[in-house]
Amino acid sequence: MESREINRAETCAALAVMAVGAFLAFEGSDYPMGSLRRMGAGFMPVAIGVILMLFSVGLLFENMFAEREALPLRLRPILAVSASILFFAVTVRSAGLIPSTVGTIMLAAIADAPFRPLRAAITGVVIGVLGYLVFVSGLGLSLDPFWW
Repeated sequence: MESREINRAETCAALAVMAVGAFLAFEGSDYPMGSLRRMGAGFMPVAIGVILMLFSVGLLFENMFAEREALPLRLRPILAVSASILFFAVTVRSAGLIPSTVGTIMLAAIADAPFRPLRAAITGVVIGVLGYLVFVSGLGLSLDPFWW
């Protein structure tokens, strides 16, 4: 029988997804579950955690039987998207929803080469305005559109 090498990066990614799912399910189990008709605070974290764990099992099986080359690990997209998420979390209250969204989109756009700043800025403004309309005007979240 022919032995083949398992893609370690994909295996680690699947195990990381499984760990996140297990964490969500474990932490959500402390809250009341409720029922399908009247969901409690723990229902969604536990459901999402279980779904993530099932997806990770599927990823592990796919990795065992897939016959494809391993993709190279590129740090630029990982760092850009991680920085954009952190940027949004830090600035959404102090800078406002729209500038924070524009900055988040700009940082995330660095992940894709070539970087197109004008396209990213326009996308950020459009998504920021839509986010304001949906979440602040529509759902009543207490977020300011700008810092002033």
